[in-house]
Amino acid sequence: GLVSETAPSNTIMLSFEDGMYKESTWDLVNKIDPETNIILIVISDFREKDLLNKFKAKKNVRIIEQEHYGSIWTRDWVPQQVIRKDGSSELVNLSYDLGGGYDYLGGRKFSENMGLPYYESWLSGEMGNIMSDGRGNLFVTEKILKDNIDKEEGIGKKRIIDELKRAFEASKVHILPVHPRDGGVGHIDLIAKYVGKIDGQETVLVSDSIRPEVKTSLDQTAEIFKKLGYRVLRIEEYEKNIRSGVAGFVNSLIFNNKVYLPRYSIMFKEAIEIQRLTNLEKKARAVYESLGFEVIEVDGSAIQGGGAIHCLTCSGNFKFN
Repeated sequence: GLVSETAPSNTIMLSFEDGMYKESTWDLVNKIDPETNIILIVISDFREKDLLNKFKAKKNVRIIEQEHYGSIWTRDWVPQQVIRKDGSSELVNLSYDLGGGYDYLGGRKFSENMGLPYYESWLSGEMGNIMSDGRGNLFVTEKILKDNIDKEEGIGKKRIIDELKRAFEASKVHILPVHPRDGGVGHIDLIAKYVGKIDGQETVLVSDSIRPEVKTSLDQTAEIFKKLGYRVLRIEEYEKNIRSGVAGFVNSLIFNNKVYLPRYSIMFKEAIEIQRLTNLEKKARAVYESLGFEVIEVDGSAIQGGGAIHCLTCSGNFKFN
């Protein structure tokens, strides 16, 4: 099935556009272990040449320049690795579309540049909508259904779920609700994270909120995981004076028992409740550390665009010459 974020990996992937959240990207690249391979995807007319040369100077960074490009949000458009029943590996590409109509070509081009086999699903969606526990369980939000149901074309819920099972080699698909404060994107990585089997228990982190309508919705998601037998831990998010984003702490990257955790107080030093924000950051770090992870805090200023560390990255296993 879809490789879980908790599975061992050797590569972290990022994409970059001119001037877009350079602080978060550069800080993350500098804090990734130099023994870890980094693939940085840039558009072919990348204009910040000085920054590009700084990236190239790092021995563990491989630059891929390509004409067709998804977006700065690597998690959403870069194809994800799926292990087929015969043991083979295949990249899966969704029909990602930011409105230009051709954004899905970025995923196709990446697969071709890497020289790897890929499966191009007809489903419209973003990888931020999808999460796997590596045991055949695939979690998606209702957004996947909403974006793909087409009565005129005879596309209903069953056909969508069948395609999800086919594309991601899943034995079961679980549907999670979309929450009232996520701007309609329906991304799982804004509200939940599978963190692995810890102390004998399959464990999931779910965001929490002090806003009643949001908390009710997040509690609903937590209950779904509990009924499926997962241990659920909650991490409160911060929502005041964060511009267009919600400062959540499940939007982190797990990579080989390390957690790259967004730190929002770096940018929002004048937040209305800066002490509460820093306290929530400390509590989030403590939760991950209690689960046995090494925590590395990273500039979280990309939240101004509605995303954080998980949105900017994805991981995988690749062979390098």
